[in-house]
Amino acid sequence: MARGKESRRKVQLRDVVLGSGRPALILPLVPRNLRELQEMTEEALNCRPDILEWRADYFEEVEDCERVKEALALLRKMAGNSAILVTPRHVEENGVRAIGPEKKKEILRCVIQSRLADMVDVELRYEADFHAELRQLCRENGIALMISYHDLEGTPEEEEIIRKLQQEMERGADVCKVSFVAQNYGDIWRLGHAIRKAKEEEIPIPVVSISAGSLGTLSRIGAEAFGSDGTFVSVGRTHQIHIEDLRILRKDLGLEEEKEV
Repeated sequence: MARGKESRRKVQLRDVVLGSGRPALILPLVPRNLRELQEMTEEALNCRPDILEWRADYFEEVEDCERVKEALALLRKMAGNSAILVTPRHVEENGVRAIGPEKKKEILRCVIQSRLADMVDVELRYEADFHAELRQLCRENGIALMISYHDLEGTPEEEEIIRKLQQEMERGADVCKVSFVAQNYGDIWRLGHAIRKAKEEEIPIPVVSISAGSLGTLSRIGAEAFGSDGTFVSVGRTHQIHIEDLRILRKDLGLEEEKEV
């Protein structure tokens, strides 16, 4: 089985090691309510992803901390020892809800202090003090912090990609994430080259990189070749490649052994 370059500092999320050289399969859940959360989680677990991502911005009661804790408790009970990432994405970064900074902080504080999740994702767009407070909360509660940046229009030059990763590191990220839209195949190559260069020289922690759009599919299949420590998949409810199709493609390409049930 082919492997990518390992990160110098790995992040352990239960049985999953980010930065191991094998990209984690991350499966988003997009429920609007508890009933849908239960249905989607059952469906997802049957496909054995490495990480379940609860996209909390889809949850209709996301601004009610007690309901968030109730939903997260249900997810934790169902997931067992599977790793959970919680992401309340802002509408301006491909989310579905315009959550203000203070409400976003309240939601994340609620999730972190519950200790039911393994990692939370917060956008780079906020001020340094915002990240500093969350960084401290994560350390106190044993939760990993992913800091992410999304460009919904294109892919910048290598220097800008690396600069975003550096900023995420400086803000205290355990895991960096960047997502760009591929307008041509050169964009995919440039992103991959920038990520690999950054990891070799300046970024010791795991990096999850995304080349969005139909042209970016290649980078999702062979994520490690493009320097990414994770790739997003689906069970048909979101726009990513179906997790079983991805496994078949990766096995055929010699990138991954078939996983035993």
